[in-house]
Amino acid sequence: MSAHGRIVGARPTTPAFSGRIVKVTGEGEHVEIAFTAADAAELAERLTAAGAATSARMMANNDAIVRAGDTFEERQRKVYEAAKDSLRRELGLEEPAAVDEGNHADDAGGPIHTPAHP
Repeated sequence: MSAHGRIVGARPTTPAFSGRIVKVTGEGEHVEIAFTAADAAELAERLTAAGAATSARMMANNDAIVRAGDTFEERQRKVYEAAKDSLRRELGLEEPAAVDEGNHADDAGGPIHTPAHP
């Protein structure tokens, strides 16, 4: 026995089971959890823990993606409006007059159909 309480010359035992759980998250992050187990019961326990940890990490990343997506359209609208305003200023154009808020169906130029007159 050595001064540190270890048996000199003893070889460490190799665990009966070892494994890895590898998953790529929605953001392309590579999550890898490695584990070892001495017997089948410990293997089941470790697999459950590793799976729960991997799922928690994936859910955190996916939630971050969803939150970013929620604000994406709003941010893009602001960028578009700023670019449009800047281009108008550079070209010396005035803001167009307000038009009927009727059926525009994504046509920024105005209504699709001319309004019906009685």
